[in-house]
Amino acid sequence: MNRRLLSGLLRIGTSLRHSESRLLARTQTVALFLGTCLLCLSLVGLALTWFGDALHRERAESIAPQLCDAQEATVLYRFGGFTQVNNRPVTVIVLSPLSEDAPLPPGVEEWPEPGEAVVSPAFARDLTGELEGLFGPVSAEIGLDGLEVPQERRVYLRPTDQALNADRMEPVCGFGAVVEGGAYAGSGSLNASPVAEVLLLVAGVLLLPAIGATASASALRGEENRRRITALVTSGLRRRDLAVIDLAETWPGILGGFVLAGALTGVACTWMCVCHGWTPGSQPRIRAGWPPPLLPPC
Repeated sequence: MNRRLLSGLLRIGTSLRHSESRLLARTQTVALFLGTCLLCLSLVGLALTWFGDALHRERAESIAPQLCDAQEATVLYRFGGFTQVNNRPVTVIVLSPLSEDAPLPPGVEEWPEPGEAVVSPAFARDLTGELEGLFGPVSAEIGLDGLEVPQERRVYLRPTDQALNADRMEPVCGFGAVVEGGAYAGSGSLNASPVAEVLLLVAGVLLLPAIGATASASALRGEENRRRITALVTSGLRRRDLAVIDLAETWPGILGGFVLAGALTGVACTWMCVCHGWTPGSQPRIRAGWPPPLLPPC
């Protein structure tokens, strides 16, 4: 397609857009704007939902205990179940290393002293005032790679020698295992919605309206479009030439939808990365100045 033909096709599309009634043109532009924006947001939402579920399952498997025989064990492990603090579930794990070089749980840099605890960042923020010292002195915080979800409330307790009950604990050789049936799953998995339900919700809330808005924009001038296509094809134009004309006629609504969807996606991804550490190995940055005023609070 040469430059002169392309320029002519663009002028045809622009003149067609301005030749229509103002109300009809605006209605079609708004419909295309909404359809494009919702379509982009639905695709991003589906991708983020899938990515988030995969990341959740990967982290859950990485912190699951590797059970083994007592002779080979390096850590004694007991899943203490769940408790509630401020009406929020907390995953409680009791650990006792059998040697100085025992493998650490993911997200833990060093073993706490007997009687101390290592807690997740979200739970550390809860342990203030009357709740301070609820699980003993807190020696450190669990890194993001040791949590099922960024806002999970999890605590690793190391019992004192007097409180240690080895008969009630399981021997493990390390961490990182695929556990069937959800055993050893923490509160991050307990509160997680099935990914299929979330995907259906995103599709119902965003994708279906996007398809409806796009179909409405196309149906506004259905009969007129058919007559125009017949006339242009008869005059010798090809299908790709008609596509250029359609693009020149409809680009304002499509471009506006792309721009708004891109801006909303950027804000959402920034909020997820900054507040919830969605980037691998990152930590939530909850400090003065974050999140910016345009973002929801972390």
